[in-house]
Amino acid sequence: MSCRERNQCGFTLVEVVIVSLLFMILGGALLVVFLTGQASYLSADANVQVQQEARKAFDNVTRELREAGPVTGPIVSANPGPGLGQQLAYQIAQGYNVPGQCDLPTPTICWGDGTTLTNWVHLAVTRNVEGAQLVRCTTASSAVVNNFAGCRVLANNVRGDTSSFVYDGPTRVVTVNLEFLVRVAGMPGGPGGTQAGGTRTTNVLSARVRLRNS
Repeated sequence: MSCRERNQCGFTLVEVVIVSLLFMILGGALLVVFLTGQASYLSADANVQVQQEARKAFDNVTRELREAGPVTGPIVSANPGPGLGQQLAYQIAQGYNVPGQCDLPTPTICWGDGTTLTNWVHLAVTRNVEGAQLVRCTTASSAVVNNFAGCRVLANNVRGDTSSFVYDGPTRVVTVNLEFLVRVAGMPGGPGGTQAGGTRTTNVLSARVRLRNS
């Protein structure tokens, strides 16, 4: 009696190879689907982070700049210090003829940082490289800020070497250019190309705000 008649035959080598090949193809297809889904999730999550940071930054910046007053002299520091990004200095309206503060003979607007009269607000990019922060600082003068301790963080993931502030005195218009960047580890490719540390997801946004009349 043959093995097939006794129902005791094993698989032949050809059958084993064919089955193994089919399992490899199926496993490879499942791996591709998994990696594609993972990359899509990581990319979408990075885009959400970038959009959130951009929205936070511009909501704060544009709202306050609309109340800022035109100033004499440069308010943008293109080269504020070694390793620092650009800075923008301005004052915002705090009241009108405040008694004991700015009650001049001629009616006038009182300027300050929103809390203290005569103080200045500084928008600053903390570094001129990737991973910088956009911060809001207040000081007693318009001089460049070098120490950001105590400053309020408006946004993270700012690319300092491409973000800038531009002020046009005659039109009283401030242009804010901010690039937000998030590196996504674990992605083999995507927007920006593969870089050391992961794929870059970027978003460049600009806003033009006219300062209020004095």
